[in-house]
Amino acid sequence: MIHRLLSARTMHRTFLASGSFRRQSMRTSTKCEHPCFVNISARNYSFKALLEDMNHKPDNKALSGSHHDNHVSERLPRHKMVSDRREGKTKDHQRNHRGFKDKFHSVNATQSISTDFFLDLEKRSVKHRNSFPFDDSDARALLKWKSTTIQLIMEWTKLWGKNRGSHHVSSEQVNRGVLLADELMDKVLEMTKTEIGTALQCSKQLNEDLSPSVFVRNDAIKNSKELDIEICCQMIALGWSRCDPRGLLPLNAAQKAQTILDRLEEICHMFGRLPKSETQKLSFTRQDVTPTTRLYNHVLSCWSRSLHSDAENQVRRLLCRMASSDGAFSMPDTISYNNLLHLYANKGDFEKAEALLRQMEKPSVKPPSSSNTPPTHQFQICDEITADVFSYSIVINALRKRFVSGGLNRDMDDPVRAERILMQMVKKGVMPNEVCYSTVLSLYAVADRLVREELSNPKSRKWKNIGVGLNNIGWGAENAERVLDWMIDLYEREGQDGQGARVQINSQHFTTVIDAWAKAGKGIDGAKHCERLCDRLVSLYEKCGEEFLRPRPECFGAVIDAWSKADEEYHTADYAEAVLDRMETYFLPEKLNKKFMLSNVAYNLVIDAWSRRSGKDAAERAENTLHRMLRNYELTNNKSLRPDVISYTALMKSYVNRPNGGDKALELLREMDKQYRDGNTRAKADAQAISIAIDACVKSGLLDEALSLLDDVEDSKKNRVMFNTLISAYKLEGRGEKAEVLLRRMDNLSKAGYRSCSPDSTSYAMCIYAWGASEIGTSQQRLERARLLFDESITRYCDGDELLKPSSSHFNTLAYVIASSDNPDKDLLVLSLFQDMEKLGCEPCIVTFNILIKACASIKGNQERKEKSLQIAASAFKSIKSAGLTADTITYTSMIHAVLNLTGSSSYKVNSIAGIFKMCCADGCLNQHIMNTLVDAMSKEEFAIITGMSNNNSLQIESLPPEWSSNSRTVSELEF
Repeated sequence: MIHRLLSARTMHRTFLASGSFRRQSMRTSTKCEHPCFVNISARNYSFKALLEDMNHKPDNKALSGSHHDNHVSERLPRHKMVSDRREGKTKDHQRNHRGFKDKFHSVNATQSISTDFFLDLEKRSVKHRNSFPFDDSDARALLKWKSTTIQLIMEWTKLWGKNRGSHHVSSEQVNRGVLLADELMDKVLEMTKTEIGTALQCSKQLNEDLSPSVFVRNDAIKNSKELDIEICCQMIALGWSRCDPRGLLPLNAAQKAQTILDRLEEICHMFGRLPKSETQKLSFTRQDVTPTTRLYNHVLSCWSRSLHSDAENQVRRLLCRMASSDGAFSMPDTISYNNLLHLYANKGDFEKAEALLRQMEKPSVKPPSSSNTPPTHQFQICDEITADVFSYSIVINALRKRFVSGGLNRDMDDPVRAERILMQMVKKGVMPNEVCYSTVLSLYAVADRLVREELSNPKSRKWKNIGVGLNNIGWGAENAERVLDWMIDLYEREGQDGQGARVQINSQHFTTVIDAWAKAGKGIDGAKHCERLCDRLVSLYEKCGEEFLRPRPECFGAVIDAWSKADEEYHTADYAEAVLDRMETYFLPEKLNKKFMLSNVAYNLVIDAWSRRSGKDAAERAENTLHRMLRNYELTNNKSLRPDVISYTALMKSYVNRPNGGDKALELLREMDKQYRDGNTRAKADAQAISIAIDACVKSGLLDEALSLLDDVEDSKKNRVMFNTLISAYKLEGRGEKAEVLLRRMDNLSKAGYRSCSPDSTSYAMCIYAWGASEIGTSQQRLERARLLFDESITRYCDGDELLKPSSSHFNTLAYVIASSDNPDKDLLVLSLFQDMEKLGCEPCIVTFNILIKACASIKGNQERKEKSLQIAASAFKSIKSAGLTADTITYTSMIHAVLNLTGSSSYKVNSIAGIFKMCCADGCLNQHIMNTLVDAMSKEEFAIITGMSNNNSLQIESLPPEWSSNSRTVSELEF
C-alpha cells in the first residue's frame, strides 16, 4: 500500500512541490512537461480538453462547454452543514451535475463497441492496474496514473452509459467492464484517502522550514483539477446497477456499489476534519468527494435489483441514513423511495409497495411499526417528498407481477386494485401516463386466460380468491375494453382541446384487447367483439392519420384466430377468410416497412380454421389458401409469405380423416422437401409434421408407408407419439406381435438415451389390447402374453418410471382381454385384478364395473358355478352407487345378460329383470338393444310382467316415453 511506501512528510512535500512547479511553468509557457497539464493555461478547463491532453493531442482553440467549478469549499461546522443540506443550500446541491454527466456521456456517444475494442481496452486496463506507481519521490507519476485511470474508467462507461443501446454489448462484457473499472476506481479512492491522510498528519507536524509561499493556492493549481471523483463513483455504481443480477459475477454487485459509497463518505468525513489552509493544498475540492443524491440513488438501484436476501434491509438502512441528520451527505428524493418501491415490485410484494406509496402520498403520517423491521430501518418521509407518476406505475407493476405469477397471494381482484390506484392518481393530481394505462389494460386482458387455466386444471395454479367461474368468463376482456375506451376518450378529448395528448394510444393497445377477446372462450360473441374493435382502430386511424395508430397485421391476425376457434361451424371459417381478404388489401402492397408487411401467419391461421371444420370441401378450402399464399409470394417476392412447416402441417391435419388423407400427406411431405431444397429452410418437416403424416397414413390403411416414414426419421427426432400412432393401428387389427416389436424398439431407443421415445402406459395398454384381439396361438397363450406385458409395466413403474404410472384404463384394458377370453375363471381373475388396482391407489370407474359384470355374464358351467358368478355381478352392480358412480346403458345391458345366462329359476329371472328394467327406465338408459334382447329372450307373459307392455316384435324405442331413454347409448356403442 502507498501508506507503507511514502512517509507522510515526504508525500506532502512532493505534492506541494509539484504544485509550485506547475505555477512556475504556467507563467512562462503554455506547454508543460506532463501531458496532464498541456494547454490548460489562458483558457477555461473542460472535460473534452482533458481527454485531448491525456491523448497528447494539443488543441489551441478555445473549447466550449460547461466549466469546472473552481470554488474552494470552506470547512463548515457539522450543524451548519446539516442545516444547509436540509434547506438545499449546500454547494453540492448548487452544482449542476447533469452537465458533468451529459458531457461525460457525449464524449463516448459517437463510437460503438467492437470485440477488438473491448479486448484492447481490457488489456490496457489490466496492464495499467498492474503498473500502479511506487516511486516515493515523484508525485507527478501519481497524478499521471490517476488521470489515465479516470480516462480508462470513462471509456468503460460506453458499455453501460447513456448510449449503451447502440453498442450491442453482451451482459458478460458489461460485467467484466464494471469489475475492471471498479478495481481501478478502488485505487483512485485509495490515493485520495492517502492524500487527505497525509495532509492531516502534516497539519499537525508542520515543518517550519517550508516557505509560506509554497502553501498559497493560485489559479494554476485550480485549473489542474480533473473530472471530480464523485462523478466517477456515480458511473461505477450505475454500471453495477446495469449488471444482470442473475449472473455469477454480479451476485454481489450491490455490495460493491455500497463499498464505493462507504469509502467516498469516509473520504468526505476526513476532508471535513482538515483546516481551511490544508484543503487548499489538495488536488481536489470538497465537492469532488461529496456523495450526491444521484450516487445514493444508483446504489439504491443496485440493491433494488439485487437477489440478495438482505436487500430490503440494506435499502431501508441507506434511506434512513439519508433522511437522518447525520450519516449521509445528501437528502433523499422521490427517486430514492421509488427504488424501494421497485424492490417490492420485483418481489411481487404488493402489500409493502402499497403501504410505502400511501406513506409517500401522506408523508406526515408515520408508517406503522413492523415486527420484521428493525427500529433503525424505520423512517419517516420528509414533507417535500411526494409520489410521482413513476411511483404509482411501479406499484401497479407490482400487482401485475403478482397476478401473472404462480404465487399464493394473488387473486382475481388484482386488476381492480390496479384500476383503483389509477383513479387515485387522478384524484391526487398526478396525471397517469401511457405505461400506467397499458399495465392495467394488460392485467384485465390476461385475466380470462388465467381463469380458464385454473378451472381446467386446479392443480396447476393457486389463487387466494378466484372470484369468478365459467359462467362469467369474459369479464377480463370486457373490463380491458372499458379501459381502452377510457384511453380513447382521453386521447380524443385532449386532441380537441388543442393540447398534446398525454395518453398516447396506439395500435398495440387495440391488439391486446382483441387478443383478450379471442382467448376469452366466448365463441362467436367474442369474435364479433374482436372484429368490432378492429374496425374501430381502422376508423380512428383514418380519422387521425397518426402513424402509431396504423393497424398492424397482428391486430387482424387476432381477429382471424378468434373466428377460427369460435366454433366448428363452416360459416365461421368463411368469416376468418374474409378478414384475410381485408388484410391483403391493407398490407399486401407494403414493401418497405416490415412491421406492416403481410406474412404467412395470417394464412396459417385460416388454414388452421379450415382444418378444424368437417365440411365436404373444408380440406380443399385449406389447400386453396396455401396456393393463394404461394401466388402472393411470387407476386411480391416477400420472403415472409413463403409457406413454412406450420402451413403444411395445418393442411395435413385437414386431410387426416379423409379417405385419401394418407396419399395427400405423403404428397405434402414431398412438396415440403422440394421447398426446403429450393432454399425455404422454414419448410423442413419437423417431428409434428411427420407424426401427423403417420396418423393420416394409418387412418387410410397405409401401414407400410407409415412404418417407412418412421424408419426414415433420425433416432434423435423420433418420439413416442409416432410409435403410439402405429401401435394403435396394430391394436385395431389385432396384430399383437407387430405392436410388441414397436414397443421393444421404443425401449431400446430409450436405453440409448432418447428419452422422448420411452414407452408410456398408453403404449403398453395398446399392446395388451392388440394381443387380446390377436388370432395367433390359443386364447390362453394370448392372455398369458398380455399378462406378462402388464406385469412388466407395473414392475417398471415400481422401479421409478413415472411414465408407466398405472391408471384405471390401464387395468381395464387387461380386464377386458380377460373378460373376452375363454378362461373358465375369468370373473375371478377380473375381480382379483381390480383388487390389485385398489392396492396401487387407482380409483375404479364405471367401465371397471361394466367389464366385471360382463365377465360374469359369460361364465359357463354347472348351476352352482353360475350362481357364484351371479353373486359377484350383483355385488358389483350394488357397489356402483356407493362408489359415487352412475350406471349407464352398458351396465344395465350387461346385468340383464348376466341374469338371463346365470339364473335357472324362471320366476326369479322375471322378478330380477323387472327390477333392473325399472331402474334402467328411471335412469334414462333404455335403448333399442335392451328392448330387442327382452323380446327375444322372454315369453309374451314374461315380457308383459317386466315392461307392462304387450310383446310386439315391431316395438320401437321412439314409441316409449322419452325420459326412459334420455341418457341411453346406441347399439353401435355397446361392447357386445
